[in-house]
Formats: sequence, structure tokens, C-alpha cells
Amino acid sequence: MSQRFRIRLTAQALSDLEQTFSYCLLDTPVPLFNYVAHVRLAPVTDGDRTFWDWRCSFTTRPGLEEEMRQMVSEQIYDAGFAFGNTGRLSDMLQMVIAANP
Repeated sequence: MSQRFRIRLTAQALSDLEQTFSYCLLDTPVPLFNYVAHVRLAPVTDGDRTFWDWRCSFTTRPGLEEEMRQMVSEQIYDAGFAFGNTGRLSDMLQMVIAANP
């Protein structure tokens, strides 16, 4: 069973024109520090699809680098892509925006 946890994040940038957004994690229950992510969306010319370019950088405690890379890949990216693939990308962006009262 996968572990679920809550995080607090803040949007740093949102551009309709460039179809990009950036956010950073403020509080996490795992040792991810200075986590900043950038997402760029682009239309795929073959069909009604979207290309995601999702990158992040972060630091962690010495010795946890590989464990945290795997956790980010499997629990953050995979969950985000699954959420986006449901056709509710606007819901995901609203979630990012709503996290910043």
C-alpha cells in the first residue's frame, strides 16, 4: 500500500501565454528541502494531447538523495501525471493556486 501525505506549496509563477507554471514546496513530512518545480505544457500535433515537461530541483539530507529522487518520481510525478491524464489539468492548476490564499 502506498503512503499518502499532505504537503503545503506555493505558486511562484503562472503564465497562460507560455503555458507554464512553477511552484515550491513549503512543508513536507519528508526531508525535501528547497524543492522548486517548473511545468511547461505544449500541444502535441498528432491528436488532441498535451506534452508535459515537468522538472524539479531539491536538496535533502546526505545519504537520502536516491531515496528522495525515487519518491519524487513515483509519488509526486506519477500522481501528477495520473491526475493530469484524467482531463482535469485545470483542477490541478486551481489546486496550486488555491494553496496560496
